[in-house]
Amino acid sequence: MAIHSCMDIVPIFDGLNPEQKREISDAITHIKVKRNETLYLPGDTLDTLYILASGQIHLVKLNENGKEQLVSILQPGEFMGELSIFNTSKTETMAVAKKDSLLCTLRYDAFQAFLLRTPQVAMKMLQALSVRVQAAQRQTLTIATDSVQNRIGRYLLETGGDIGMAKKDLASYLGTTPESVSRTLTALEEQGAIRPTHARKFAILKKELLLHEE
Repeated sequence: MAIHSCMDIVPIFDGLNPEQKREISDAITHIKVKRNETLYLPGDTLDTLYILASGQIHLVKLNENGKEQLVSILQPGEFMGELSIFNTSKTETMAVAKKDSLLCTLRYDAFQAFLLRTPQVAMKMLQALSVRVQAAQRQTLTIATDSVQNRIGRYLLETGGDIGMAKKDLASYLGTTPESVSRTLTALEEQGAIRPTHARKFAILKKELLLHEE
């Protein structure tokens, strides 16, 4: 992967002219993190925008009982730490690499100055934030109202059957337990709805069986 390919895979940088791309490219630094390495913790004050170039990052929140809740799964092309650009409050999440990852980083002071000169990037970032807030709201509603089967069924439909993580992480993301995830996946296999193809991947055979009316 080209060292500045993160500029090419992040939608907020679409449409930049060559001079603007050079400005961002000159401001970018890079860090590599190993699997299970923590980037930052709840309570940290961030001063950097992180753009995931390769790998996978989990954003985890601690509830009032100290239990971890997986709230977001970042794939290449997505970014984190953006809220602190507009709000200097401490972060509420912990960022953990679930695969060896390469990140492009931008210091807030340089990026804020760039946003002031390129309002189209600022607008795209606000649009991306809006999409992320809507996704978080849907996730909260799903956990509160859907059965475990429907939560797992929707996730399989959204990912094309690619779970992409350990069952304990999927359980945390969907607000259930690893045992419930295992039972539900086994039941869906027995019903002929899905068939395992590779580690953590399933072929979806009968979409209509993945969801059921409450």
